[in-house]
Amino acid sequence: MHMTRIFSIIAAATYATTASAKCWKPSADPDHNIATKSLDLVCTGLVGKDSNAFKGMERRTQCIADTTPNVKWDFTIENQKKDDNRTDHKTCMESLQREIDRCHAGGHSSYFGFNFIVAASHGTCQAGISTVDTFDR
Repeated sequence: MHMTRIFSIIAAATYATTASAKCWKPSADPDHNIATKSLDLVCTGLVGKDSNAFKGMERRTQCIADTTPNVKWDFTIENQKKDDNRTDHKTCMESLQREIDRCHAGGHSSYFGFNFIVAASHGTCQAGISTVDTFDR
């Protein structure tokens, strides 16, 4: 009886942390190596080398050109809270890498009050590849 209860708790906890995970439908054939190799640079741009505060409902995005012509990777972190929230470089790297590994064209998941989003698509990055804005839910 005790083992069944432990298994149920573990299964529920696992489901709760992955329930919001979703993959995008591939519209491009991206190079996952370029996305992985770019993560340190991307996360430094999004959160810095240590920890960084996001304002309530703040969204930050970085774009990296893929090695495949006319394909790009967009990396986004959104603070889901209306109040300030902190994340760090390590969490950024791990969370965005999870989306690269889990889905062919990227995906999104929610962890620690943040949405971590990776999306490969056709297109090119705009000049000034970093954007910061707020959004409404």
